[in-house]
Amino acid sequence: MPFYRRFFQNGVEALVALTGTHIMFTLASDLHGVFAPSQLREEDEAFDAQQYQSITNCIKNLYSSSSLPPNNKTTMAKLSNKVTFEDAHAICRTHSEVKEAFRALQQGLHPRNLSTTCVNVQPKAESIEFTYTLHQEYAYIGRIRSVLIVDAHLVRCCRNNNNNYYLAESHFEITRLEERWNGIEP
Repeated sequence: MPFYRRFFQNGVEALVALTGTHIMFTLASDLHGVFAPSQLREEDEAFDAQQYQSITNCIKNLYSSSSLPPNNKTTMAKLSNKVTFEDAHAICRTHSEVKEAFRALQQGLHPRNLSTTCVNVQPKAESIEFTYTLHQEYAYIGRIRSVLIVDAHLVRCCRNNNNNYYLAESHFEITRLEERWNGIEP
């Protein structure tokens, strides 16, 4: 058998073996991803969903006649000390102004939350932007639909336990609320 024929035959056999091995590893990897999903990924997604729901609950509390959301250690979403709020009628630049604006809203117009739907979650550099559609009833007669943009920062808390630091449960701090009536920016 001539040299080039033997070389060609051995090369083809090597190429077939290499291709078959590649296909088998790819197939095994794909099947593992389908039938054995990572438990860590599912836990992370469940935690994210719980955190995002806490933001939604905080928004529902703000825009209803219930009390303002508490800023305590067990709350997973709270207003930041540097929170701002803007809508067509108000611009609040401090935490106390925002709290007073929502307290006055609750006392004067008796808002009722008809629906609050999160329609978009967009990660940003150091925050997450949530977009909500709100449907509110005010003073028992007027209904308003609006879009609410919420910026929230994930705050990771470290606590000292006998000089051993550990990561406690994290929470979101809402830093910006911007309500757009009829989709128009304030």
